[in-house]
Amino acid sequence: MADRNKKTRRIEKSIAIDAPIDAVWKALTEAEELVNWFPLTADSKPGVGGFIAGSWGEGEASGTMPIDIWEPPHRLRTTWTVKDEQGNPVVLAQDWELESRGGKTIVRLVDSGWLEDDSWDDQYDATDRGWDFELGGLKHYLEKHRSRQRRVVWAKKRIDVSLEEAWRRVMGSDGLMREGAVEHLKAGDRYGLVTGDGEEWQGVVRVINPPRDFAATVEPLNSAYLRVYIDDRCYGPGVKQVQLWLSLFGYDERSVADLQQKYDRLLATLFPELAA
Repeated sequence: MADRNKKTRRIEKSIAIDAPIDAVWKALTEAEELVNWFPLTADSKPGVGGFIAGSWGEGEASGTMPIDIWEPPHRLRTTWTVKDEQGNPVVLAQDWELESRGGKTIVRLVDSGWLEDDSWDDQYDATDRGWDFELGGLKHYLEKHRSRQRRVVWAKKRIDVSLEEAWRRVMGSDGLMREGAVEHLKAGDRYGLVTGDGEEWQGVVRVINPPRDFAATVEPLNSAYLRVYIDDRCYGPGVKQVQLWLSLFGYDERSVADLQQKYDRLLATLFPELAA
């Protein structure tokens, strides 16, 4: 095991969701619910000694998390084992606490066990930012689309430009913003824009962190959930990537496939420097 004397750090998040506590608990623990806001595929076995498993597809994150604490609908703890630079196992824990308050459910997440070594900084930062997006997705699903099937458009492109230039292209006049701007907004603000191909988008900003992250609802796309993610940390040394993610509800497979092709073409046009 990793040195128990090494200092660790934690990620702490809290969000209020306008949904019953039982619905939130199911979204955190049942496979058929998890896939509507979190991984692309999931499996689960309830109770202490059970597990929650998820995958985002080939080449992306996947794994099985044993359940250490199971107190429905209030407390859940799962663990996740990773390796340090010496190959020693390090156990990370995700503690979820749910509380009913004023007709809403308060969700608190503590993601702990992260080593303070500099070599962990990038993954720690990416996970911290990722939870802001994922918890926004949990809130969006339960408040707008509860029990409806999600389908996902996920366009990805290797890039060979700076993060600032990548942000300028994606969020610029040839990308998502022919008219409008979001840099002055903060989470919770409403936005309005006209995309490069003339679509009018409105919604609520969930995450804004130039030049890396933008997440928001997209009301004209049947209240979809969008993330723009620009990364130079998680896919290996020197590897930079831009991603555009859309969680869609009420769309059939053909419509989703058409949108996938559309946004694949958009990123290929915006970033012609690398073929793959």
